[in-house]
Amino acid sequence: MASLVDMATSLTEGQWYYSRDEVSLPPSVRAGMPLHEERGRRANAVKRMWLIRDRSMTFNQPVVTAAATFVHRFYMRETLQDWDHKTTAAAAMFLACKSEEEPRSLKSLVTWLLDPDNTGKPIDPQAATDVRQRILTYEEAMLRVLCFDLTVRHPHWIAVSAARAAWTGAAAEGAKVGDKVAQAAWLFLNDSLSAPLCLLYTPPVLAAAALVLACAQLDVPLPGPPPPLAEQRALHDLAVQEAEEGEETPAFEPQVYWLDMIGVRAEDLRGALLSLALSGPRRAARTDLTRCASLQSPSRTSSTCTSSRTTPL
Repeated sequence: MASLVDMATSLTEGQWYYSRDEVSLPPSVRAGMPLHEERGRRANAVKRMWLIRDRSMTFNQPVVTAAATFVHRFYMRETLQDWDHKTTAAAAMFLACKSEEEPRSLKSLVTWLLDPDNTGKPIDPQAATDVRQRILTYEEAMLRVLCFDLTVRHPHWIAVSAARAAWTGAAAEGAKVGDKVAQAAWLFLNDSLSAPLCLLYTPPVLAAAALVLACAQLDVPLPGPPPPLAEQRALHDLAVQEAEEGEETPAFEPQVYWLDMIGVRAEDLRGALLSLALSGPRRAARTDLTRCASLQSPSRTSSTCTSSRTTPL
């Protein structure tokens, strides 16, 4: 099976990952803003994106993910004191609609900003012109700060693909379990957009952590490592030999451990599990993280989920 992480990325993606110390001391904090306020404004910017999507400009999940990523990256190089988070959110959404090939008119965005409750009241032309120009100014600044690097890998689709591939088989029940795990993981990842986790962990790591938390929440066992390759091949050869004459047998396709599908090692999930759980308290409160202790790489026996020793973001 091909890796689930073989998707478009940029050669400069590495510049957008930071240490915990760096994320805890962004430009706004160095300029005097308390960290809790800085985090709160980031979260509020993402909240506004959901409002824009739900109340005015309908578009798919990747647009919100890309826009949130743009905002978190932007504020690692610019300050909230200089760039208002509300306008930054609007500019990020407008830019993400383009980068994700779901373009929307600037007019509809301006209309929502001036009339968020959709009351239908007349829009002052001068106010609309001012807001429009402000968004375009912010968009230009964002493009410059992001170095025109608008490629964003989406952990949501990695998690969904891995869940559907890990729970397969002849029984339809397996597919149902995979869909439930994928849906729960999707919600964890949605919650994580408000926090700057995309600056600390790669999309595959976030996807894997979301699947672990989804299994813990749903009380679904994580898929275990498959049999050794030699054993899989021997079983396939035996099935071929026992096949009746004229019966067509499928070609040999090795089973792959779900972490290997994503391209993540179990030890890579240290830190990401607790950070992801704490980014969505409504769901994390119902998730028993101690069940993650069974997570292991196929070639390893040591447990990796030591949440009691992990420092949350």
